[in-house]
Amino acid sequence: MILFLCAVAFAADLDWPQFRGTSAAGVSPCKNVPVEFSETRNLKWKKPLPGLAWSSPIVVNGLVIVTTASSDKPPEAPKKGLYMGGERPKSDAVYTLDVRAFDFETGTEKWRTEVFKGKPPTSIHLKNTYASETPCSDGESIIAAFGSFGVFSLDMNGKKQWHLDVGPRKTKLDWGTGSSPIIQDGVVYLQMDAEEDSFLIAKKAATGETLWKTPRKEQTSWATPFLWKNSKRAELITNATNRVRSYDPRNGRLLWELGRNSTIAVPTPIAEGDLLYVSSGYVMDPRYKPIYVVKSGVSGDITPQGTETTSAGLEWTQRFGGPYQPSPLLYEGRLYVLYDMGFLSCYDAKTGKEIYKRERVGSGGQQFTASPVAARGMIFCCSESGKVFVVKAGPKFELARTNELPGMIMATPAMARDRMLIRTDAALYCFGE
Repeated sequence: MILFLCAVAFAADLDWPQFRGTSAAGVSPCKNVPVEFSETRNLKWKKPLPGLAWSSPIVVNGLVIVTTASSDKPPEAPKKGLYMGGERPKSDAVYTLDVRAFDFETGTEKWRTEVFKGKPPTSIHLKNTYASETPCSDGESIIAAFGSFGVFSLDMNGKKQWHLDVGPRKTKLDWGTGSSPIIQDGVVYLQMDAEEDSFLIAKKAATGETLWKTPRKEQTSWATPFLWKNSKRAELITNATNRVRSYDPRNGRLLWELGRNSTIAVPTPIAEGDLLYVSSGYVMDPRYKPIYVVKSGVSGDITPQGTETTSAGLEWTQRFGGPYQPSPLLYEGRLYVLYDMGFLSCYDAKTGKEIYKRERVGSGGQQFTASPVAARGMIFCCSESGKVFVVKAGPKFELARTNELPGMIMATPAMARDRMLIRTDAALYCFGE
């Protein structure tokens, strides 16, 4: 019995149950994740996906789970790169939103559940979709968020459990939503930041019962919340435009806050032990593109005062080091920061010492939205053009390999049980040696 329970726990550790994996770090302990892959190399299976969605796949209990958004009219193709003018009027197409589960080993579709069909209540940016939030699961429930369409809970067989109706959410410049749900110990946490009525909420995953709901004085943000378990306590961290904040996950009470963030906050916080790493770096912000490293156990307002760049609550900072859209990566004692324009920087995670700065990933013109992930001493960086650059982890920048897939990649990859799962604008790929 003890051996069986240990085997179950080990298998769960090798799953990828939410955005960026179990600890939201984007790191897998798997030793044989493939470094080389293509449509003809190390391909285990490939499944076409309808419509357009940027949610990442997750892996739990032998299932690969994705969300999709398809419409009765072809959507306008997204344009790669950073640009102004991506705002679009509300679509009059009829959208079908569903959750799909595939067998991890074979790619066979196990079930498909339609959660909504109708015209969207809000508009979105050209590069956003109506299914950009990554689902999460604790092995008993699947939680899928679809912006203003609401949040849907399913059991592991695809049966609907409950629905949270959040109503039409007015977002910054009508760009739409992107903050994914997270789940821990049977509780779902949702960061619902918009131009009005922003809030943070905790609900029971199985029943939908609201445990607490905390209003927030916040603008639209696209960051996924993070549950930080340090040596002193558990903290629920939110990254947003006005403030980075920490809450008690038991009751939603504010623990500490940190100002001077970038105009737009997208990256998800990460942590290692008693240090929390949070960043933001909107490319058009001339004031702040910070990386903040927060100590555990702090309280109150820990914002640096006056012309100071740090405070007693901060281990180290970088005022202009933060990325815009990709979340940073903590791996083997180093913090890696991938920038949208195709550069990678590396810092000593404990001291903030710069190890290398803005090394070019691939040729010029590559744009990056997906967050980097790491396994077996390698860092995988997916460009919007479908190229996956494999960089050796370490004190020296070294590009080990470039893989290429047809189509566009905006979704962050998943890694589980020695497999690499990558979603493009047209298909879901599973690679393994």
